[in-house]
Amino acid sequence: MIDKLSNVLEDSMKAEKTLNISSWCHYFAYDTIMRVTFGHPIGFLENGKDMYNLIENQARHVAYVRIVTQFPKLDFLLKKNPLYLTFKTHKESPFFVFAKSKIREQLANPESEDASQRTLLSHFLYAKERYPEIVDDTQVRLYCSTNTLAGSLSPSRVLDLICTWLVQNPWAQDRLYEEVCSTKCSFPVPLSATMEMPFLEGVIKESYRLHHGSDIAIERRVPDEGLDLPDGRHLPGHMDAAISSPSMRLHPIYGENPREYNPERWMRAEGESEQAFDERRAAMDRIDLTFSQGSRACIGKSFTHLEIFKVVASLMGEFKFEAVDAPKRFSVPVKIIRRDGNITTQRPTEKIPTSRETIASTDSSPQTHSTSLPLQFPPFILIDGVPNFRGIGGYPVSTRPGYSVRQNFIFRSAHPGRITPGGISKLQSLGITVRYDLRSQPEIDEIREKYPDVQPVAEIPGIPRNFIPVYRDENYSPERHAEKYADVAKGDGTEGFAQAYARILEHGGEAFAVVLRHVRDSPDKPFMIHCAIGKDRTGVLSALLLKLAGATDEVVGREFALTEIGLGEWKQQMVDKLAAMGDRGLKKREAIERMLSAKEEDMLACLRILDQRFGGVEEYVKKYCSMTADDVDILKRNLVSEVPAL
Repeated sequence: MIDKLSNVLEDSMKAEKTLNISSWCHYFAYDTIMRVTFGHPIGFLENGKDMYNLIENQARHVAYVRIVTQFPKLDFLLKKNPLYLTFKTHKESPFFVFAKSKIREQLANPESEDASQRTLLSHFLYAKERYPEIVDDTQVRLYCSTNTLAGSLSPSRVLDLICTWLVQNPWAQDRLYEEVCSTKCSFPVPLSATMEMPFLEGVIKESYRLHHGSDIAIERRVPDEGLDLPDGRHLPGHMDAAISSPSMRLHPIYGENPREYNPERWMRAEGESEQAFDERRAAMDRIDLTFSQGSRACIGKSFTHLEIFKVVASLMGEFKFEAVDAPKRFSVPVKIIRRDGNITTQRPTEKIPTSRETIASTDSSPQTHSTSLPLQFPPFILIDGVPNFRGIGGYPVSTRPGYSVRQNFIFRSAHPGRITPGGISKLQSLGITVRYDLRSQPEIDEIREKYPDVQPVAEIPGIPRNFIPVYRDENYSPERHAEKYADVAKGDGTEGFAQAYARILEHGGEAFAVVLRHVRDSPDKPFMIHCAIGKDRTGVLSALLLKLAGATDEVVGREFALTEIGLGEWKQQMVDKLAAMGDRGLKKREAIERMLSAKEEDMLACLRILDQRFGGVEEYVKKYCSMTADDVDILKRNLVSEVPAL
């Protein structure tokens, strides 16, 4: 089966076609379990499509079961309603028709008991022959269908999650490639070789932990005498109880940032003793309910391990996946590249929210951001002539495990006054439908008067400008900003920035409301926001959007601090210019640099004011942006997607 999938990728590479790796992860998992059950695949990989609509139907069924296991009476009202059952017409699914035909084939041509690889169907039929009072034809069909559907759901979702994360993190693909090469094994990679690949194990274990294919509350009956919980609570007998899988994923044993995808939490850290690692790892394994535990453990877990370890190692040893577009649920378009023995990417060295820094190799000391980084790693996108351009999607959502802030929807930047034709082409390729300009008219007029080589209002075909000034009549250019906010350099500057951002919140409601209405009414239309340098007004608006999506204050602060990287050389040029002027209220170079800085603590101070003075983000958008409670609910839904955080 791995060879079949490898051939598909090879054909895509030769034809130079984009391939949705998400779909092929599912096709592989379904065909593999069909081969084990019936003796051969049923055509997912061969035809490149969802055979018998199994994937679609199963996704729909699981979505339903997730809800009714929480509200059993709802199930009775809907699918078990006597009135519904009276008029329901039974139609056997095409898959069950297929399963019956395979059973008939097996009965007509039974496998030899000496066969080296007997199908599960042959074992089911043997059980029917030996225990006819328990296993009949209907039970055999149920065994086959349950095995194929249960044996494909989690493996396909886990494999999809792994490939999605690897596409977003090319350095991790290279690291897996190095691990595979170090074993000098054959292809497909044998299971024994994967046991020598700790990073591979970490990737797979982390995907097991975070996948949400089977977030279904499976109840257990409390014994007659009741049950005392470790925290002192008592569950009375005869009640049904279940453990929340999403809650278990956030257990403190998983360490810092449990919502983030970090394979190296499963590996031994630098300076960690072997005993300490063994104890920590054992504790993590004990609460891992991916395959349940004890007598209730999934009997197919060994097969799943075999399948996923082998296919991920084999694919990473032969190919590299290059992202073509931002991933979405069940849609991860990639370009396939055959490995040539070279490692072409490096792990990002900056401490950014989307990086997957290892416990072992992360330097805990403060880092100084370079100003000369090539901004071609997420979330930055290189737009020639536009500093500080990046998306604000992909961050974890604290309120909804398994979800993240929508990618490829909201972009932020400095004003595009120096954008080149190549930059325009790249901007258009992102699907951006409108850009919201937060600058004031006086600062635009100043650009027109003083900087003839800069477009005060850039013309970008196909991406119209919506002028929504935060300050309608005030000049908020960096030069005038230096005059108004010279006090940010006093002390550590954070209090000065906090008050400046509070003023933006007070004045910006009308402008911000326009953007919020776009999110509410046009969630399928990507857009960009910008001010002068994409730091203060853009930063405050981005913070509001991220908070509405459910991002933590820490994530919002770290996203804001990325502007230090995004401004790059432009910041140094502006520092030199303001220092030469010497009469704008900021006479020391250090003070000027602080005024143009973007520190995490500045945004955290702003968020504290948002909570204390404005009542939090929801109250703010209701009062200052005229949003209703229903609007807020819609905004929250439209700002997130069921895609794991980067």
